[in-house]
Amino acid sequence: MKIAICDDQLLDREDIKNKLLNTEFGDSCEYTLFSSGEALIESIDDGNLFDIIFLDVDMPHLDGIETGKIIRQKKENVIIIFLTSHPEFALHAFECEAFHYLLKPCNTEKLNEVMKRAASRIGLINRYHVVKTKNGPVRLAVSDIYYVECLNRHVIYHMKNEEVVTRSKFQDVCDSLRD
Repeated sequence: MKIAICDDQLLDREDIKNKLLNTEFGDSCEYTLFSSGEALIESIDDGNLFDIIFLDVDMPHLDGIETGKIIRQKKENVIIIFLTSHPEFALHAFECEAFHYLLKPCNTEKLNEVMKRAASRIGLINRYHVVKTKNGPVRLAVSDIYYVECLNRHVIYHMKNEEVVTRSKFQDVCDSLRD
């Protein structure tokens, strides 16, 4: 997993990285540290992709909430986790669909729990389901499937941006998407 840590305080950036290294995911992650929201956004604009972004809320110039909103517009599937000493900003985190809101100082046990949930979500985001259509096989992102219905011997996948129609057995589809 690629993880970005954005905090204007060097000690806080290093602290969260060290705690992440002590989780069960620590050694399998790649970490990039940023001292400002602007630097993080510039990195994303340059093509760097992150699975999880830890954002401090209270930063000068571009705060974490505004940074999160901009990131959400660019990358709708990225997991944003706020890490701050300001619990009063928690409601604002919903504006950019934050995955979690952790209060500093965060202990490694809580961080590990949140990382487990995030890793599970990343697995769903990166999962695909291949279906046969009249135009050939199509790969559907599981995270883009809203629901599936059976209608007149056709299975219809209601997706985020389209509908995909197949001639499959509904039970087979239910079995393959059970997880």
